[in-house]
Amino acid sequence: MSEDRVRKFREIVLYERSRGSHLGAAAAYRELEALEPEEPMWPKGLAECLDRHGDGETALAAFRRAAIGYAARGFVLRAIAIHKLILRRSPDDQAALQALLELQDRRGLGPPPGPSRGTLDSSMRDEIRGVQPVPSAPGVYEISLEAVRGAAMHTVFEREALATAPMFARLSTASLRLVIEALRLVVLSAGEVLYHKGSMPDAMYMIAEGRVALSAGDGAQERTFAELGPGDVLGVVGLCSGEPRPITAIACETTHVLEIPRSCLDALLVAAPELRDLLLDLARQRLLAVLLETHRLFYRLDGSTREQLADRFRFFEVTEGAQLVELGQPPRHLFVVMTGRLEIVGIDGEVVAGLGTGSLAAESEFLAGAPVVMPIVARRRAFVLGLPREDFAAVANKLPQFFEDVVNEATAPIWDPALVS
Repeated sequence: MSEDRVRKFREIVLYERSRGSHLGAAAAYRELEALEPEEPMWPKGLAECLDRHGDGETALAAFRRAAIGYAARGFVLRAIAIHKLILRRSPDDQAALQALLELQDRRGLGPPPGPSRGTLDSSMRDEIRGVQPVPSAPGVYEISLEAVRGAAMHTVFEREALATAPMFARLSTASLRLVIEALRLVVLSAGEVLYHKGSMPDAMYMIAEGRVALSAGDGAQERTFAELGPGDVLGVVGLCSGEPRPITAIACETTHVLEIPRSCLDALLVAAPELRDLLLDLARQRLLAVLLETHRLFYRLDGSTREQLADRFRFFEVTEGAQLVELGQPPRHLFVVMTGRLEIVGIDGEVVAGLGTGSLAAESEFLAGAPVVMPIVARRRAFVLGLPREDFAAVANKLPQFFEDVVNEATAPIWDPALVS
């Protein structure tokens, strides 16, 4: 039976590769490709073995078959990554790119671009229906997450497979060509750093193959809080906030990552304006994941409770110069800064503290139910997330001693607020 033969030659591949025999593994890959000609992983494996053996021309032909196969099956990121590998060896070889573009034409996607929505930090409140101002805080507007998610899901987020690159799904053929040409392939070995904490964000990344671990903290406090795989996006919060990267990203194994420069992202937003909503929602998800995994208020909660809390956070836009919460009133939400910059202003008008991405605003007052005594002002447009008091209380009531201890320690700055990708 063919299944038995496939299993046999897969075992041979593993054995030959374990003993460093590239030609032996290549022979097994040829048999696998003959048995399953539609499976692109076999010509890819063959190409890698032949490349290590020094047979560059035959390896190129196998890489081409693999790229075309991945494109045909909808794995756009992997097809693009292999296309970039081919171009490193043969700069004039455009066969893989042409296959991708023909696939895009056959899908019939890429409607004319809609009206521009500006940059990632421009206003959303005039563009999404259902936006209502928060009466107690002039200049602070709640953005309907359902509207944001709906816009992204219905126009862009079409997952046909794990790594189908939903960000590219609605681009026209011409736009896709420009974007692919601007992408840079980054090949990482196990343990190699993609970017360090503290580096300035000038690009975001999409994993085509392999896995990347995200770690936060310094020294003995450093810990890995997430692992990402094919199709996942890294660095979106950094690009949204424009602040130094607050985490380190390290390859867990041999990993192929596509780098999307800021200039390329700007072109994407022009070609497909609805992508901005998708990027902001991705940033929101990453920010909440890190907050709930690392902050003292949440990290000891069970996973199910953290997931429930993540769904309760609301999304707000704060206009430039607006106060996040009303003076003399207890905060109605536990606010987390997502993008932009807020400042705590003292009586004399001097800035007492700045609040950037990942910072909690009026945390002590929220926990104690105390009134806010110093203004928290947006120095530029900001997006923040807010957990309503009643939702926080519902969890706190289940763990009274734990949250009593947390409130007693509320003024202790034991969390580094910059813990997001």
